[in-house]
Amino acid sequence: MFQIVKKLKLLKKNLRILNTNHSKTIEDEAKEDRMALHQVQYLLQVNPMDFELQLREKALYQKFRNSSYLDEMHLQQKIKATWIQLGDDNTSYFYSVIKHMKLKQAETQLKNEQGEWEHNPNNIAQLFVEYYEGLLGHTTTSRIHAFMITSKDVKEAIFQIDCNKSPSPDGYGSGFFKAAWPVIGQDISEVVLDFFQNGKLLKLINSTIIALIPKVDAPEYAN
Repeated sequence: MFQIVKKLKLLKKNLRILNTNHSKTIEDEAKEDRMALHQVQYLLQVNPMDFELQLREKALYQKFRNSSYLDEMHLQQKIKATWIQLGDDNTSYFYSVIKHMKLKQAETQLKNEQGEWEHNPNNIAQLFVEYYEGLLGHTTTSRIHAFMITSKDVKEAIFQIDCNKSPSPDGYGSGFFKAAWPVIGQDISEVVLDFFQNGKLLKLINSTIIALIPKVDAPEYAN
């Protein structure tokens, strides 16, 4: 289990170097492709019979469609709006939803059990911790159920995860594991099967990011 975590950590460093040296951000690439397409389309309006411009416009259009699609997938992950049909050029909508979500999720004050307002971010965070500890309880070392899990079950479970789901804190999303499954599938399966056999899981694997989304406007209490 520790070996696979170490391998993924080392791979992430190399992927960052590769991205920095040979890739642009998805957003910047989509903007550049859009501008290049507009320029060629303008020239094509002036010379509509130019065959070379027609071919160039067709190639740039396909390139822009691809980069625009990837840009929308990236933004869709941020807002978790999987119900929106990709390819409809919803970039401006995505940005507005992201901005609205950030403003809505920001909590600057909450009341404690005594009904007193807490403004300190650390105290507010502790209120949430205490609330969920009371709701979920504390960790336990006992294992009650026995599971019969196979490598096939592990693969099926991973491939059922939507590729646009937000990645875990280590930066790896389900799309990465699906694409690289012929290479890493055996290692991943062994880690999962090992967990179901001994019930132990490294904190590095079990870590996650919890986003607290208010169900009402201007909440006063953690519950």
